[in-house]
Amino acid sequence: MAQGSIGRLGDVDIRLLRVFVAVAEAGGVTGAAASLNLDPSTISRQLTDLETRLGLRLCERSRAGFWLTEEGRAVLERARALLAALRDFRQHISEIHKEMEGDFAIAIADTIIWDPRLRLPDAIRGLKEKTPKVTPVIEILPPDAVERAVANRAAHVGLMPVQARRPSLRYDVLYGEENALYAAPGNAAAGAETLDTLLATPVATVRYESKMAAVIQKLGLTPGPATNTTEGVAALIRTGLYLGYFPTYYGAIFEERGEIVRLGVPDTSYEVDICAVSADNDQPSTLTNLFLDLMK
Repeated sequence: MAQGSIGRLGDVDIRLLRVFVAVAEAGGVTGAAASLNLDPSTISRQLTDLETRLGLRLCERSRAGFWLTEEGRAVLERARALLAALRDFRQHISEIHKEMEGDFAIAIADTIIWDPRLRLPDAIRGLKEKTPKVTPVIEILPPDAVERAVANRAAHVGLMPVQARRPSLRYDVLYGEENALYAAPGNAAAGAETLDTLLATPVATVRYESKMAAVIQKLGLTPGPATNTTEGVAALIRTGLYLGYFPTYYGAIFEERGEIVRLGVPDTSYEVDICAVSADNDQPSTLTNLFLDLMK
């Protein structure tokens, strides 16, 4: 591609970079259409405009799929840093004027939104009372994506069960979450009372949950198919072919419907910390600290 010249960054360039980041994170033009509220042809044209302005081929997009070029991966990393810096700049300027305003992005792990112990509604009400010009923006994601969103500055705070801790992030423990084994009512293991009666039935797993994998291995259970969300585990359990671990507050929702049963085998449950995750800055923003205090 011919050498481009972006010169001074303007609003158009920032907008095109936002589109590029959204497409890259969604894995393609089609996946990004809903979040950008644009049709795929418009997104594709804007990607071409950005490539022309930069003089770089950022991605390959065809019927065969979507993937970033080497230059695209480098631009993505720098675009994320630029957009995060812009957001942080706007937030700090508003704090200097002692009138916080703008979006406050909260990434939340799937399922924990249903946990009655999560003080999110109270925290949002408190946030609006103290900072009426701030708008909470909520995105529900798999837990590993929540952590990435905070690390990439796409979210100010993440709420999630924590398996391991990244050194670049801050983790404030909110409470402990119990996870127990469940089965469909028709599963042969549904009435099991001892561990040896479970060994022949595979357990559906969640890819990023290292503690779940360690517990399954320690108990000598058989790992089954993997999914990336707790909802995926629910779908597999309801086939009647697999066992699965659920947070107990979430499992109770399906139990009330008669779709699953909690197994009564002792010593098979485990606990993880539910944390508020934020950037480990020397000077965390006033708004982030306010929200963390309200969540506690």
